[in-house]
Amino acid sequence: MIINMAAGKTFSQIPVYYDSRNFFMEGNCFQAAYIAATHDHPWMIHDFFAIAYIIDGSGSYKTSKRNQAIKKGDVYFLNAGEPHRWVLKSELKNYTLYFKKSFFQELCAELPCKQFLRESHLADFAEGTTGGSFFLSLIAGESLEIKAIFQSILSEFEEQGDYYETRIKSLFTDLLILLHRINARKAKSIDPKHAREMQAVNSALEYIKANYARDVNIKEMPVAPFRHEYFSRLFRKHTGYRLLGYLNEMRILKACELLAHTDKKIIAVALDVGYQNITFFNRMFKKIMGIAPHSYRLSKMKIQKVS
Repeated sequence: MIINMAAGKTFSQIPVYYDSRNFFMEGNCFQAAYIAATHDHPWMIHDFFAIAYIIDGSGSYKTSKRNQAIKKGDVYFLNAGEPHRWVLKSELKNYTLYFKKSFFQELCAELPCKQFLRESHLADFAEGTTGGSFFLSLIAGESLEIKAIFQSILSEFEEQGDYYETRIKSLFTDLLILLHRINARKAKSIDPKHAREMQAVNSALEYIKANYARDVNIKEMPVAPFRHEYFSRLFRKHTGYRLLGYLNEMRILKACELLAHTDKKIIAVALDVGYQNITFFNRMFKKIMGIAPHSYRLSKMKIQKVS
């Protein structure tokens, strides 16, 4: 399948929700696509999983936890229910594999690389836990191997020859095992300081997730052994976000959920996600989502069929 996101076309700023019941062909739990994107994309959420390989281009990939720079040769995993969007520096071309939980669970039942599943959030995928993402940058030789597997999977999916589903599962397993080996090599080269930094960043992310609805104070965050003033720089280094910017994006995404799925008044939604000032909430919501809260609520979340 080829998806061409052409330049010059006007796209709604309302987050797009993709439902697996409309996304996949009847009876299928897997889909492969070549995507060429030439514009920034609004926030998206879907109830299925994705693994993508960046063929060419660069930009950033925003999720609920990070603002990740992406470039040619990168691979990313996206869990179901994880809000995400692209912000491009140049045309972005990628191969993307979409799959339902049932497809992945069947593979994971016999997949030997459990450590990789845990480290890459894929264990959460297999267990049906929603949310989460994982990024992996490849060197030249690694990139060629991974690209070849993605190409073979896409070819099998498009041609649908005899036993193509079995062949896709075999290739998909090869892909996961190879990525596990690459990730394991990279993990061995991580120095202790980097590991301590990531542990502090992950602790801060969990703290914000649990406390975003109240007045978050950086001095209360569990970021030992680092000084809180220094940690702000570490957080941006590893996530791409300033602490306050990340907090605001998390609050606004939570507000989107409440606006779309409850009938609470907008001022009540603002209070629920940590904003005491409705004017500031409205301004921040429009800055991040590109649309006012009341307009978002009127439109709700559109379900789009991708074919």
